[in-house]
Amino acid sequence: MCIRDRTQLVGIEDNKETLVGKVNIEKVREIRRAIRRRYANRKNFRKIFNQWDEDSLGVLSIKNVLSMVQRLGININFDEAWVLVASADKDKSNDLSLDEFLDLIFNDNDALNVNLAKLPALNQDNLVDKRSLENSEG
Repeated sequence: MCIRDRTQLVGIEDNKETLVGKVNIEKVREIRRAIRRRYANRKNFRKIFNQWDEDSLGVLSIKNVLSMVQRLGININFDEAWVLVASADKDKSNDLSLDEFLDLIFNDNDALNVNLAKLPALNQDNLVDKRSLENSEG
């Protein structure tokens, strides 16, 4: 099973609500800058990535990013974490691979390349770990 198949966004196709007016893009830019300052001079990025990957799936979910940014002492909410992930998610898998995570840290372009009008509003209840579904089905 492909790693990105393990987590799915439930009901995302039917969701007409977006993040317009809910997320301050400038705050998300500041969060990204803070992450860059924290990690830009580090060497062992695989180890850092694995620390962020609390589920050991080989990718960073929105929940992983939310948790780790909060552990850095940065005030972030779920919507802001979603925008942060979307800003670096090149393959539109709704999670971050190691390469996408490195792009988040090292890309000095301040543009987030996220259209809030096209990014559906989610909440943590929309995220379902397929491993949990498989385990409950027997």
